[in-house]
Amino acid sequence: MTLTRGCCVLSCRISKSLSSNKKMRMKSKIFTSFLLAAVLLSGCKKDDPAPDKATLSVSPQTAIAFTAAATETFTVKVVTNQPTWKAESSQSWCKVAAGEGQFTVSADPNTSETAPTPAVITVTAGSEKATIDVTQAAAGKEQYPDTEAKLKQAIAKVWTFAESSNYVSLEFTTDGLYTFLSKTPFTRAAENNIYLLSGAYSVAADLHELTLSDFGKITISDVGNGKASMTIAPTGGTPSAAELDEQRFVTPPASADKKIKRVESKDPTEGNGAIEYSYDANRRMSKIKVTQGGLTLEIPINYEDGKVWYQFEGGEVLGEPGVFKVTYTLNAAGLARSSVIQHKGVVLYKIYYTYNNQRQLVSYRMTDNAGKLDGFCNATWVNGNVVSTYSESVHTCDGSYDEYDGHKYYHHDHNGDGIFNQEDIITRETDHSTYSYSARENKGGYMYPIVTPDIFGSSDVFDQLGQWIGVLGVSCKHLMSEHADADGALTYQFDAEGYPTRIDVSFPEDPSDNWYILQTYE
Repeated sequence: MTLTRGCCVLSCRISKSLSSNKKMRMKSKIFTSFLLAAVLLSGCKKDDPAPDKATLSVSPQTAIAFTAAATETFTVKVVTNQPTWKAESSQSWCKVAAGEGQFTVSADPNTSETAPTPAVITVTAGSEKATIDVTQAAAGKEQYPDTEAKLKQAIAKVWTFAESSNYVSLEFTTDGLYTFLSKTPFTRAAENNIYLLSGAYSVAADLHELTLSDFGKITISDVGNGKASMTIAPTGGTPSAAELDEQRFVTPPASADKKIKRVESKDPTEGNGAIEYSYDANRRMSKIKVTQGGLTLEIPINYEDGKVWYQFEGGEVLGEPGVFKVTYTLNAAGLARSSVIQHKGVVLYKIYYTYNNQRQLVSYRMTDNAGKLDGFCNATWVNGNVVSTYSESVHTCDGSYDEYDGHKYYHHDHNGDGIFNQEDIITRETDHSTYSYSARENKGGYMYPIVTPDIFGSSDVFDQLGQWIGVLGVSCKHLMSEHADADGALTYQFDAEGYPTRIDVSFPEDPSDNWYILQTYE
């Protein structure tokens, strides 16, 4: 793992992102990529004393109805002036998990032909109570869809394969698009080593056979109750039968970890900088403030039903006048399903995200403003950590150059011979990276202080903010490994509770390049 120097101003980061407009970054090399923190749930405890009269409201307070497959997850917001509150279910099949200013409701699958006893969720805050009724349907064989529209509706989900399969997930949309993830390379006519395919699908007249562009055919024998039986037949390959499950996210337990409050970068060469994090009454991140070199950038975070967004004026700080706006659209589990990045109201690019059932981000694919696939990244998670990533992106080559002292330095002189010619032309960039971790728990969820795995770097600083906010899935379970090699050394210091408070990056061959960051929590 190569260590990079750490403290360029945020404006340089975003300007760099814009200079390539819709291109994804393979590696992050500036301050913000070292200051990546995921927002973890920290329960309902507050420090303020309770007022005399309790107030409580829950939203929505409508009855909840689960299917027999129980693939749904419902989120209920809680607003109270009390320091603590709790939510309890009257039935064991109905699960409640408390978070920050909200709780999620899930259910065990029902395989019985009768419905279970209805549950009642009781929310208590001080002397106030609120209740929500919960029911679940009985299991029964669903009728196979009898029209193309009904079939598309039935399969418009993320389907997951068994752990033993070479395939990871298969997603369909009602408008005829699919996304296929694989543990092993796909092969198609134009290129090899593709671990993700995304394209269009068509439905045969028998409503069982699907033709997937760039892949082959899939035959569906049954679909319903959160399960599907399919035969996967890649063009030129051997067909294989598969039993797929509709994706069902685990509900994370509430975390008692402290939250990151401030991160400072101390770099004698590049200068010092800091990021401060603010939180609202529900302990959600509400603002990020970046300061460096006399410049300040404040980014308020806005929460709406099913969306999280932020915007800010570029101007002097970014060197790019005009409003930047990033909008994340969330799925039922509260994770970003997609994001749109705009500048001056014009879409720069869109990003689509895929997770496994453990809420770990396993893939993103980025499209330009015309909807053309511009790049993607797949991640492998082991024991709660990203251990490797594979990325590809479109690469445009031209004869552009900078001139210094009468010499031309070509931007795309890929073979390093000092000239730009046909030998330098490439159409795609690829990168395979690996990451190692220590046994130290990643307390506080403060991710990747030195290296940002490519899976969290699809749009430079923008998706790093998404990770800080907490909409891009869980953090890695452990801190990256301490090490010392020819490229540099990485070491940590911890407080008595095991939270990393100082991270040093040193370069034995040039100590003047040494720098470190300080972290405080609340």
